Amino acid sequence: MKEVKRQYSKYCPGESMNGEFIGKFLEVQAIILSPIIPHFSQHIFNILKKDMLIQKARWPESAECDHIILEQHGYIQDLKRMFRRKTSDVTIFVARCWPPWITDLLESASVLIKSKQSWDVKDVWQIYASKNPEHQNSKQEGMHRLSQARDRCNRWGIEFLHVWPFDEMQFLQDRAEYLKKSWRLEKLNIEFSDKTIPGKPMIQ
Repeated sequence: MKEVKRQYSKYCPGESMNGEFIGKFLEVQAIILSPIIPHFSQHIFNILKKDMLIQKARWPESAECDHIILEQHGYIQDLKRMFRRKTSDVTIFVARCWPPWITDLLESASVLIKSKQSWDVKDVWQIYASKNPEHQNSKQEGMHRLSQARDRCNRWGIEFLHVWPFDEMQFLQDRAEYLKKSWRLEKLNIEFSDKTIPGKPMIQ
């Protein structure tokens, strides 16, 4: 939980953190620690103006996991690891959509899913490659994109077969100040490019 709070504080550069969120964080930690340090935990409860004994507090329950938020967190962490240049001016390029051949490949998967209600990555590739021999040399890339698509379908449903689970451009624009602070930049540009694909931004 401390790591979650630390990451959250980094996501709020130049802004105060949400007081309700921090209060909930302290409340949950106090309850969890109450069997070990009851007096200190009760003191935290009193500071939070909880008018009850902490021993009577309901044990915290975790909500259903939001996999899209987890995907976004992994996306931003991967992007940060990509940055290695010592510069004050950076541009991040994101894709508007899939390249045409990957769109066709995913459509082949869609047809197979509708006919069988399940699909195997190798089967989809074989069907696609037999109809599009010019892409035989793209097998590794195609199989990888199919595996990603299958994972998206398993997590969020068939409607995510062709689309990335969140708007990359909007997501990065909303976190531009956070990235500028993390990378110590003076200027950060975020642009569309045909040279990348959804989920794989480029840094220049």
